[in-house]
Amino acid sequence: MSRAGAHAVGGEANKSIVTPPKLFKREFVRPKYRRKADATRPPVVAPALARPVVGGYASAGLVAWVVTAKYLDHQPLFRQEQMFKRWGAEISRQTMMEWIHQAANWGELIYKLMRKKLLEGSYIQVDETPIRYHDPSAKKGHTEQGYFWSLSAPRGDVVFEWQETRRHACLNELIGEDYRGLLQADGYAAYPAYEREHEGVTWVACWAHARRKFYEAREEAPAQADFVLELIGSLYADERRWDETGLAEPAQRAALRQAEWTPRLNWLRRAALGLRIRTCCPSRGSAWLANICSTNGSRWWPICSTGKPVSTTTRRKIPSAPLSSA
Repeated sequence: MSRAGAHAVGGEANKSIVTPPKLFKREFVRPKYRRKADATRPPVVAPALARPVVGGYASAGLVAWVVTAKYLDHQPLFRQEQMFKRWGAEISRQTMMEWIHQAANWGELIYKLMRKKLLEGSYIQVDETPIRYHDPSAKKGHTEQGYFWSLSAPRGDVVFEWQETRRHACLNELIGEDYRGLLQADGYAAYPAYEREHEGVTWVACWAHARRKFYEAREEAPAQADFVLELIGSLYADERRWDETGLAEPAQRAALRQAEWTPRLNWLRRAALGLRIRTCCPSRGSAWLANICSTNGSRWWPICSTGKPVSTTTRRKIPSAPLSSA
């Protein structure tokens, strides 16, 4: 049909991305001026713009791209080096490493401020996560295991500190010696040790970790384990309901937990003890249950209390800290 015999009633568009990542140079021209009244004086020119890397040519955007590609997209520097070659630039790994070091220096001030704010509070959460890493100066082709130690607070910031080990001393380096308040963490021995060595620090455990161990025990005693999981699930359901109804004040939550959870926690402990007794071939999960459920266990009270009990028969108050989803 010819265009003369029709009129436009709209159109359909097809879109495609036609520009891949590319490198380009941005040129800034600073005009020079000579004074008319005295031509013998040196020309006047505006000062050069500050550069992200002194004496370098990288823009802040390029430095950010390299850092993001390495640590978020897991692109090693040697791979980025090859990518830059395809895009028409020779940028060595050593140069990119210097950029990363500079970016780390920029971020250090922010990191220190975030860590300071967290430790000024009275409730922190700490965990250590294993991660494989490669040290070029070490044996070629082999990786070692290091740890990211995380420090956070509910609805707050999260900071990470890299350590080659999970020695108890690493926790002291992360938190320092002056923190006072709740320390929520898993059952790793460094946390109760820190509590014992620091006055004013109370170690509280994590329901998410406890639930995982009950879940692992399902194969050995499914009925009992499912009952325990249902009880723990009801605690999370309460938390969700209280969030939805705006009951967010710590004092409110503490009172609600004390009123509504005490019977369920007693049932949970009795059920867990029964699960321990009925387990014939202890697995990793049931062995953990044995620790938290024994009368003098070291983990039961940190899970449902803000501190160690005076005696094994003392009923402790349930903390105002929220359940952890870690």
